[in-house]
Amino acid sequence: MALTPKQQNKIVRLITDNNLDIDYSENTEWSNFCKTVNLSDVLVLKVYNLESAQAVIKKIYELNQQKNPEDRITCRVAAGGKDEEDYRSSELLETDNEKYNKSFSLTDLVSADIVINLVLANDVDAIQQVDATTVKIIPGPQIKAFDEILDRTFKLATQNPPSLINRVTPFGLAAVGGHGTDMRNGGYADNIKSITFLLMDGKLKKIDRTTNPEDFDTIVSAHLGLFGIVVEMELECKPAEKLECVQTAMSLPEFIDAVKTGKLPRKEYPMFSVYYAPTYEHDLTNTEIKNIKVMEYRSVPLNSEDRNIDVLARQMEQDLEVEIEEGLKVTDILALFPQLVPAYMKYVVTRFAIGRGQVISVGPAPDIYHYQVSYPWDINDFDCLFPVSDNFQEMIDSFIKVAKETQKAKDKGEAPVTFGAYARVFLNKDYPFSIAPGTHHNKKRFTCGFDVVSSPGAVGFEAFRDKMVHYFIRKFKAKLHWGKYVPLDKGIDYEEMYGDDLIKYRKVVKNWHIQNKLDIRRSPFLTEFPCKVLGLDEYIPAARFQKVQIFSMASSSSETIIDRVAALAKFMSWIEGQEIQDAHTQNLWRRVQDVHDKETNQAYYRTIERLEDYGEIGNRMIDMMSRLKEGQENYWNPYWMNSGTKLKNIIAEFEALPPTVLLDEVLNDKESNLYKAVNQPRISALTFLGAFGINRTKSVQMVEENTFADDSDDDIGYPY
Repeated sequence: MALTPKQQNKIVRLITDNNLDIDYSENTEWSNFCKTVNLSDVLVLKVYNLESAQAVIKKIYELNQQKNPEDRITCRVAAGGKDEEDYRSSELLETDNEKYNKSFSLTDLVSADIVINLVLANDVDAIQQVDATTVKIIPGPQIKAFDEILDRTFKLATQNPPSLINRVTPFGLAAVGGHGTDMRNGGYADNIKSITFLLMDGKLKKIDRTTNPEDFDTIVSAHLGLFGIVVEMELECKPAEKLECVQTAMSLPEFIDAVKTGKLPRKEYPMFSVYYAPTYEHDLTNTEIKNIKVMEYRSVPLNSEDRNIDVLARQMEQDLEVEIEEGLKVTDILALFPQLVPAYMKYVVTRFAIGRGQVISVGPAPDIYHYQVSYPWDINDFDCLFPVSDNFQEMIDSFIKVAKETQKAKDKGEAPVTFGAYARVFLNKDYPFSIAPGTHHNKKRFTCGFDVVSSPGAVGFEAFRDKMVHYFIRKFKAKLHWGKYVPLDKGIDYEEMYGDDLIKYRKVVKNWHIQNKLDIRRSPFLTEFPCKVLGLDEYIPAARFQKVQIFSMASSSSETIIDRVAALAKFMSWIEGQEIQDAHTQNLWRRVQDVHDKETNQAYYRTIERLEDYGEIGNRMIDMMSRLKEGQENYWNPYWMNSGTKLKNIIAEFEALPPTVLLDEVLNDKESNLYKAVNQPRISALTFLGAFGINRTKSVQMVEENTFADDSDDDIGYPY
């Protein structure tokens, strides 16, 4: 770690001695929202006013001037850090603010020795109107809160729309060249009329198209935080309007035909977004399954009557989706049992995320546009941006490619995509020089952002992602979203991807430091990741912190194997409890039941095979398990009630033991989990079996209650 304890102490002393408005956490852990970047032993600073930010950044630069350049301290700004007091000061309090108060950047751009959360004002006070079509904003609100305040307080909206995700910040979205969906407008940074950077020496530098006519667009279209910390932006706005949204569910063949025949996108709906949920059921020819949701938007007068908009109901529905995914551990189940993915996608995903038929909604633009309000915590993702022709053939080819590759994956026993693929179309601004992934040097008017999202451990995802990313780059000259997925170990040539744009960008970065009399070699903002990906190798700092990627396959330990059996049972119970019991529901339940039965049998025979190596004591265990197996198969007989549950628990505890365990010692240890499982009761003394039931189950408690060892002094008797 470049930040030594002595230097960290100097920064903390600066904060405490000068009463800076900064909260700090020393030697702590930090992670982004999806936990794709996890940092340990870092200093996290929550900065609440500009003067405090200037003081601490200046101090970091002073410390860096006392070190070798490669040993410099690094720092990056990341979204997050707000507490409920910050939200309560806003008139537009939303629910779950703290839950989603994290950095939504999935790449290593946020990795550093010091992570700074910048909250310079509450949501309302962070925004000021400059003139009829311009507002000034400082770090504070997330994007939807910002849009709501613009809409309700100032009757304005940004000229270029934001991302559909409501929890990113305006500053973060602009920094990575993020975008929304609007074929009349470009990326979010195109709103910027002026931008103010906090330089590494603590000074402020404001630029606009007058001060920097040649390189303004090069800098602001995707500055990546390399020029300083952005502490203020002036944004171009337009009068507020309501939005009409038409959501249409259709099959993939229907969607392809609608685009090819010119029925979609409709010119009168310039804001266009598509979601596709692969079902692995020959989607390219299957017209029965509605697994495409087309969302078309257009502006309507501000006095239009609201229609079909229930923000609370929508949030409750999305919360349910997340609850299903997290509470039932669906991610783990699908990672372990990819054969369940087709039924899950067909029933759960298409039901909740796609819907049926067509729905037309009208309402305030922030509520209509930012329709997604709840999110799963753990995802795999990649987002490729490429130019599209007026007939949108490139977008169609992309969906076809996903359908073909997921079908091939199923044939190999894999299921790489568990959420879906998204396409959003916006204007290709084609700046002379820019590393914004949405700008492309050709005559095609539009850019398509094509985003594929899946869950950690999804079987085959890594190979699928590699293949798809290289396909997009090779066929469409795609660029990768700076905030989603920008790998350094996949053989991607970023010099070739950006060409002269990257050469110009490097020159602008270097000139910026020269013009402002700053030593680029000691820049805390120039961290390892941007140095490597942008070809600034001479400035790469020494590696020092641990990063943990969580997108590995789910564990295959014996304990996890049994846990997944219980998870499958819980999943079946959830399906049985659904109000809608249709063919899809029944098919999903049967599919889960089949996998559950197979997994249970496999675990049983694995255990029997291991017990055969333990001689007489193993044979006694096998005999007991055989009796319980008989009882499991005769579940209708009251005498055998709960045999299956007890058998499952015995197998679970046995498989959790290390291979070299001394079985006789474990079975005579009343505190061991296996002893407790073996002596677990099956039948209550209150049943008609009376004392006989007590003797056979060694307890008067029911099996569904907590297990415990027999209270008697007798040696273990291996009750059935």
